[in-house]
Amino acid sequence: MSMRRLPILPRTSRVVLTPLVLLILTSAAFSGCFGDEEGGEVDPYADSPITLTVYYETTAGHVMTESGSGPPTTTGADFSFDFAKTFSDDGSMVKFWFNPDDGSDPQEADAAQESVITYTYMTHGLFTTELGAEDAGGNIRTFDLTIRVDMHVKLSDNNCNSCDDTTVDATPDSTKGEALPTKIELTSNVSNPQTFFFGDTTTVTWSLENSTGEEVAKREEQVGDGQDSKWTTDWDLPENGTWTLKVSADGDDIDIENNLWVRYAEDESPANLDPDGGSNPEE
Repeated sequence: MSMRRLPILPRTSRVVLTPLVLLILTSAAFSGCFGDEEGGEVDPYADSPITLTVYYETTAGHVMTESGSGPPTTTGADFSFDFAKTFSDDGSMVKFWFNPDDGSDPQEADAAQESVITYTYMTHGLFTTELGAEDAGGNIRTFDLTIRVDMHVKLSDNNCNSCDDTTVDATPDSTKGEALPTKIELTSNVSNPQTFFFGDTTTVTWSLENSTGEEVAKREEQVGDGQDSKWTTDWDLPENGTWTLKVSADGDDIDIENNLWVRYAEDESPANLDPDGGSNPEE
């Protein structure tokens, strides 16, 4: 009886694994290993037939509130999640969802109609979100994603001596996590417009107050007629509640532009771009 000889690969041959293949193999290797004797969390869907693949371009953004001559406006932070490559070995997909962890209801998509979920945050925090999918057999698969949303408040006021206060609430709106802001950043631009008649130097005073009304930072400067000045500072680990920036002038009226930022640690999950060049990003 003749024996069939297997081909011998050249010694220089090797198998190259793409990042997506590595991700799937790694996920399979660790399925069901979230729980251990030390009390780790057990993955309840470790045996799910669903391969959950989601692409997202970014996991960080900011909400901006702006006020000045007109009514205040707020622009949210937009995030998009593409489930198009999610599939199940046990039937067709029926539902995708995104739970934003800001107190809002989960955003759902009918898998037969759409594969992209877009969500706009109107508040700030370090959010522990959930992405999930369900197939026709009732099987479920989920994973958590950390999203960072900072807050930016901008206020403009003209020809003032006791100018409008700029306020920001440093209380995070995540319902799952306890991550607090790492700092409040402040930039205030002041201009003493040039006056051809009776122009004078003005004394500008800046004051930053915490949520209890305590003054935690202050600056005072002489700003000449036609001159500008800027104050930039920050405060680490701000407590919850409303923080206030006050600006006043003793002398000429001034124009101001105040910017307050509530910043979080950059602990968001990395983006997951579609390797095929799609406009959205995966897990």
